[in-house]
Amino acid sequence: MMSPGSNNNVYIPMGVVLIITGATGIARLSRLAQRGPQLAYTLLALTFAALLYNPGTVVSPADADRAYADFTAMIRSLDGPAYLPGFGPIIGLSGGEIHQSPLVHVVPMADIVRGRGRDETENTIVRNLLRTVESPSTKVAYIVIHSKLEEEPTLAYLNTRYRLEKSFGNRFLAMATLPARHGHLYPRFLYRSITTAGDGTLAQGSK
Repeated sequence: MMSPGSNNNVYIPMGVVLIITGATGIARLSRLAQRGPQLAYTLLALTFAALLYNPGTVVSPADADRAYADFTAMIRSLDGPAYLPGFGPIIGLSGGEIHQSPLVHVVPMADIVRGRGRDETENTIVRNLLRTVESPSTKVAYIVIHSKLEEEPTLAYLNTRYRLEKSFGNRFLAMATLPARHGHLYPRFLYRSITTAGDGTLAQGSK
């Protein structure tokens, strides 16, 4: 019995088969289109209907560049390092990689620690990878994430070290089409650390 999330991996071999058969099918459709284009286009439409797949979900909206520029400007304005567990390296539109600490994506990290009978919460491997997030060496640190911390089993333990600073709502929804990420996610919540630099004690005024 597979653990939650790992079931997605069983589709990888099928993906290879679909790529091969899809390329072959498109080649045949192109030859068919020379004899009757309407039939070829109808068959192509039926293919997408059978897969129940909407290609529009991976098409970047017109305001995607604006949303991305807004997001990078927000990250640069923070007065401490930001951990973005659901996103890869963020490149500023004006050039140069934005400082992120650390560059550990939550999905492969969860792949390492999950399994039958294993506890993802406060896992030793995760805590070692995220030492600088749990106990930042700076006065303040941030987490920018696609869901609330308590909803992520691998990261839920950080909820005692960070407080929800701001909810962005759909401000960065246009970034949901960014490639190389798990699902159509976008930045929704900003968390701020409530511990002082490296000593593990609550900052003044924190609860």
